[in-house]
Amino acid sequence: MVVKITDLRKEGRYLLPGSAACPGCGLAIAFKIASKVLGKNTIYFIPACCTSVIQAPYPKSAFNVPVYNVAFMAAAAAASGAVEGLKALGKKDVQVVVWAGDGGTVDIGIQALSGAFERNHDFIYICLHPDTEIVLGDGSVVKISEFVDNALLRGFKKKKEDVESVPVENDVLSWDGTKFLPKKAVYAQRKSAPREMIKITTSSGSSLILTKEHKVLIDGPIGPMWKQAKELKVGDRLYAPRRINVKSRNTPYILDLIFEVLGDRIGIQVPENIRSELKKRLRHKYGSLKEAANKLEIRPWRLIDRSRSILLSDLRKICGDTGYSWDEICKKARSMIIQGGRKLTLSNPTLNEDLCYLLGLLAAEGSFDAKSYRIAFVSKNKHLLNEFRNMHRTLFEGRAISVVATDGGATYYLISNPVIWALSEALGIKSDPKEILKLPNNLIARFIQGFFDGDGCVAITDHGHTKDVRIILSTANELMGKRLKIMLQRLGIASSMLRGERYDVIIYSNKDILNFLTRIRSRDPEKIAKFEIIERILKRQPRGRKFDLAPEVCANLLGEICSKYNVVPSRLDPNLMQIIKKKRRLTKHKCRELLKKLSINNNDPLLEKLKNLINDEFYLDEIKSIKTIETKVKYVYDITVKDTHVFVPEGAFVISNCYDNEAYMNTGIQKSGSTPFGAWTTTTPKGRIGMKKNMPFIVASHGAPYVATASIGYPLDLANKIEKAKRIEGPKYIHILSPCPPGWRFPMDKTIKVGKLAVDSYIWPLYEIENGRLRITMKPRRIPVEEYLKLQGRFRDLTSKEIEKIKQMVDEQWDILQKLESIGKVFP
Repeated sequence: MVVKITDLRKEGRYLLPGSAACPGCGLAIAFKIASKVLGKNTIYFIPACCTSVIQAPYPKSAFNVPVYNVAFMAAAAAASGAVEGLKALGKKDVQVVVWAGDGGTVDIGIQALSGAFERNHDFIYICLHPDTEIVLGDGSVVKISEFVDNALLRGFKKKKEDVESVPVENDVLSWDGTKFLPKKAVYAQRKSAPREMIKITTSSGSSLILTKEHKVLIDGPIGPMWKQAKELKVGDRLYAPRRINVKSRNTPYILDLIFEVLGDRIGIQVPENIRSELKKRLRHKYGSLKEAANKLEIRPWRLIDRSRSILLSDLRKICGDTGYSWDEICKKARSMIIQGGRKLTLSNPTLNEDLCYLLGLLAAEGSFDAKSYRIAFVSKNKHLLNEFRNMHRTLFEGRAISVVATDGGATYYLISNPVIWALSEALGIKSDPKEILKLPNNLIARFIQGFFDGDGCVAITDHGHTKDVRIILSTANELMGKRLKIMLQRLGIASSMLRGERYDVIIYSNKDILNFLTRIRSRDPEKIAKFEIIERILKRQPRGRKFDLAPEVCANLLGEICSKYNVVPSRLDPNLMQIIKKKRRLTKHKCRELLKKLSINNNDPLLEKLKNLINDEFYLDEIKSIKTIETKVKYVYDITVKDTHVFVPEGAFVISNCYDNEAYMNTGIQKSGSTPFGAWTTTTPKGRIGMKKNMPFIVASHGAPYVATASIGYPLDLANKIEKAKRIEGPKYIHILSPCPPGWRFPMDKTIKVGKLAVDSYIWPLYEIENGRLRITMKPRRIPVEEYLKLQGRFRDLTSKEIEKIKQMVDEQWDILQKLESIGKVFP
């Protein structure tokens, strides 16, 4: 059915005379048109906004339809509940509408809106295999099943159908569009596993198992785009972190690290001044040391005899009971004795770089005996053996090294050192060194350096005209390989893990190799000499290779920059035209070289966008295989991340998780998430600096079956889009531009004209997105942007430079829409 102008004149008025709408109110006009099309069998949910004000003071109402006034954050959620209730009552002819302004849609209400569209009233969830690990905000890793299951046990869970959900308050690794950093997770979910899932493996060796509906961020022709796992193809390139930014712990004390392993077996020789203070506090609280020992279940002679050591576990118990600083103990108590052994003294109370290097060597070429606390280090490299011996002598006093030489040229060092043994256990350096991931970057770098010196190599392959350079860390332990890969990401180094008889973590890219040489280095003279050769090679052949590809849209942006500044591409670079036409792939290194040759405005938005896309925080990781596998687990899991709504499991790649009057008009014209660039509001008296949110695209990315933009300046276009939305199942979203005379500062008789000028100037393009395909519904004869701006007082203070920027943004927006229209399906 096509709505005609005569249909809008028919009887049936749902906004009655006597409303409190301002003269010329665009919102009232929009409501009259929409309510005519929707008819009487409609329930409206209206959050606090101008609409809730114009209906007249309670208990009277100018609305001749059922209206529920709700809070900002609850509109979409309340509507979802109404839909479910109507279904239960069997009422299929009632339409539920959320009529929300900026607060209920763009700002506070966006999460409920997001939830409503994600649910689609059928609760389709996107989930991960239970063995998938997530990276928490402190750098630690945990299986998502353990994370969610523990949260469900502890928290207040909700269940709908077969989905269990529970609030959480942990930071997890996410992606904000430019960097990988911790963001707050707010919910964790568990649901029954489907019969089949998708296993994705990339060129870097990363592998994830996802439900078919799970969305993954891939490189698209006009920038990053979301694709469901079932729609991915071999060759798609995913956004993967080169650098993982976390909130790492402070440098830990050694006594803290060994407490769980040796707490009740190792005695600490407490400095006399501290022992005296502890005794004083115990006597004051309990009357005598004997009574204190009895209450705390400590052997009394450990307190009374000053020559005796105090068990580490007892010492912490005393500190907790008396309020004495545990940190002070960790700093000052450095000598310790284990039963049957000699005294051992630490040179430093904290885990330092030398000790981490030593642990790295042992992770690569060491072994441990739990019964005797004996450590063995074996190597044929005399320099490493000397380095190990000298370092151990500096770090620990009271432990000699036994030397055993073999016929094969290898030398064994044997040491009985309970502290090193306990640190190896606590940090898992021979099994799963995930505790290393919580350490500061400088300590992680030294651990990798030790491992590399012990079990790494530099490979230089001569191909005649070029030389291929690789840095390789090799291990027989797959988990060690995965952890080394994430450790390198902590330092901004991308790598691949190849699986064979051993697991090789390989660094290919020039950028990453140079970063390794700078951040990690080596203490082995032979490797240092090879590093010098590598540096000379890479200076001669600096072109980027694997993991240096720029996103595909960068070629478009370079073309636009050349066009804007009248640059002939072939004069700038003989290959640039092929790059712009996408016959040749652009690398980030090449893009930076080209930008250096261009004389352009540093504040140009095109340049800013391009620089964000060629930063080294991420790389593009190509999909090598996609398999549909049978699910052999009971549950699958997911988490909801605040703000970004994405997270990065295993440090692998990024996966997902209104009418518009462009300000808060009912509370005094404050800036909202929908206020456009440069516009005056009472909270942005000099004009808004940032961009408004693209709500139609945000909603479309949730898989909504129908999304559209409309303006009261073209009432039939608006009416027909509402009519179309009525006949489509599932949640629909129509974004209506409703000019506001007092807020936008124009004469009250110009409301329709302003709405029309917005469309004619291409500032407010009209389009619809149906089942993921975008179609521009109106292409009017274009008028200058100034025609739209000059009629409104809110843009009165714009400078010529700011007007030019608005023109540029309008051009970019229209170009993007045309490209999206030509592609076909671009949204899930």
